[in-house]
This record gives sequence, C-alpha cells and structure tokens, in this order.
Amino acid sequence: MLELRNVTKVFNPSTFNELVLYRQLDLKVESGEFVTIIGSNGSGKSTLFNIICGSLLPDAGDILVDGNSILKLPEFQRAKRFARIFQDPQLGSSPSLTILENLAIAENKNRRFGLGKAIDDKKIDHFITLLKEFDLGLEEKLNVKINNLSGGQRQALALLMVTMGNPSLLLLDEHTAALDPKTSEKIANLTNRIVKDNNLTALMITHNLRQAIELGDRLLMFHKGKIVLDLNGEAKKSLTVRGLIDKFNSLNMTDELSDAMVFS
Repeated sequence: MLELRNVTKVFNPSTFNELVLYRQLDLKVESGEFVTIIGSNGSGKSTLFNIICGSLLPDAGDILVDGNSILKLPEFQRAKRFARIFQDPQLGSSPSLTILENLAIAENKNRRFGLGKAIDDKKIDHFITLLKEFDLGLEEKLNVKINNLSGGQRQALALLMVTMGNPSLLLLDEHTAALDPKTSEKIANLTNRIVKDNNLTALMITHNLRQAIELGDRLLMFHKGKIVLDLNGEAKKSLTVRGLIDKFNSLNMTDELSDAMVFS
C-alpha cells in the first residue's frame, strides 16, 4: 500500500554540517498493517513522517501509494488521504470550537460545507454513541470548547476525528508522549482498538518500548537513518523490553537511552 523506494535525504548539503540521514532507504507497508517505530533521537523517525506527508521532500527516490507515485503531490493534497496525530494534544483539533463542531468538521472532511449546515441534529446521537465508547466523559461535553479539555481527552477526540475522515494512512507521531502514564496507557489501548476495528494502515512512533512490543503487527527500529530491526508475527510477539534494550546497547546508543526511551 505504502512504499518508499531508494529514498535519500541529505541535510545541509555541501557544508561542514552535512548529514546524510537516508541513503537509499526502502520500506514497504501493506494495507491494514499496524507498524510501531522506535529509535533514538535523530534516527530518522519523524523525518520519515515528514517525507510521507510532503512537508519535507527527499533528495532522491520515490514514494508510492497503491503503486502510484505521490512524490509530486503537494502537502495539502496528501492531507486529504493521510491523517497525522502529533505529540502535542493541541494540534489535533480546533481549540476555539466545541467538540460537536470539531466532529461535524471531521465528518465532512474533503466536502464543501458551511459550518452552520454541517451540524446535523440527526447525527448528534451518533456522535454521543461514538464518544461513550471512549469512557472519558466526552459525550457530556459536546458544547465544551476543545481548549477546556485535558490532553488525554483531546488525543482521544483526535483519534475519533481522523477515523471519521476514512484516511488511507494514519501516522501517530509520539501521540501518547505528552500524557501522564495512566492516560498514555488508555490512549494507547484506544489507538489499538480503533486501528483494528477500522482496519487502518497505521505507523506509530513511540519511545515506550513496552507499547512498541504490545501494539501493532510489526516493529521497526531506526538507527542513523537505517532500519536495523524489522520484525512481525511470532518474532515480534517473542520480543521483550530487555531484548530491545540489549539491541540498543549493541548499536552504541546507551548514552541516549535514559533520555529517549520509556522501558515499562
């Protein structure tokens, strides 16, 4: 479904600070696959998402979706097909609008509509039913503005909103990192359920090694712009946090572990 073919990315070319991050990077993700991605800071995880979304262009190579190149598609056109949830809960919705208004916008994504007409009273009960499944009390706050919600409530709402948009690809960019441990765990479980229930193709960057193991069908480890570990099926199920730490140590990333990784 998604394929990066011979992608090369160089930062600050022909300067003292030149950094060749990717050198002919290849990656193929099948439709309906849920991939977790780990790696130290600067290993190329977020750059991967930026290149897929079009906010950053590769210096060479190609990006294909369903066999067709999207390299020349501008970022705003890719946004119609891809959904991205960021680490900052404030970036996943319109903070000055209410929950109801945000849901109405999400349901009408890529359609022409005026906000007044978008809020269909007949759909309110449907929205309430969807929100109740999150067990965060959001169904009782339909007319509350997003900027009055907690970080966990915002991320849960962002997950629901992107699902309503029927994205062909969901990119989760450390979307639980800014939350407290309890809320992070709840959002991680919600993510797993939503991805599976909607058969979404999803990539999730995380620094939580346990979540990386428990969630998804496949695990990738990046190091210096390369994929150094790619496991799925029984090989992924047999992973342990200790084993991943040992892998990091073998790549001489010990100094970065305490700052970059969550082990439990």
